[in-house]
Amino acid sequence: MSFKVSPDYTKTAVPLEWVLKLIARTKTGRTVLEEFLPLYSRKWVIFEGYPASLVKRLREEIPGDHPIGAAFVADEISGGRIFYDPNAPLGILAPFLLHEMVHAIDADRGFREKRDWSKLTAEGRAFEVQFQFTSELRELDSKYDEFIRAQVPSARKLFEQFNEQMILDLYGT
Repeated sequence: MSFKVSPDYTKTAVPLEWVLKLIARTKTGRTVLEEFLPLYSRKWVIFEGYPASLVKRLREEIPGDHPIGAAFVADEISGGRIFYDPNAPLGILAPFLLHEMVHAIDADRGFREKRDWSKLTAEGRAFEVQFQFTSELRELDSKYDEFIRAQVPSARKLFEQFNEQMILDLYGT
């Protein structure tokens, strides 16, 4: 797929390659991919769709118009996994996966440097990168800006700039 024209941001069940190409459209996305792709290439981190049973359980807790999102889990020995909703629209999936890629980069760096990242620091960095990405993509493509505006308020986490208090409120800490 080529993104010489605006992609269909509402398209669901898209190949991971499409998501990575969309991320690569912005300077911020390319910077993250430059650090992330070596981890992915050596299979230190993999992408995995949430199992259908988990999506069903999450849907019982999360309103239907809100995106489920993605999650990164890792340990020093087996590496990491980025779980995501494979049926999320392309325009929603890209910022969520980018956010989790930042966590994967930080985790790898932390394991190598024996650095302990606070949850607040890690989330702050990931949300800042995500905000930069969505801002750049909205400036680059008015159709993405229209798509994001249509997602308000259910997907505000994708494009708002989060401060420390918002992150604390979001994670209940």
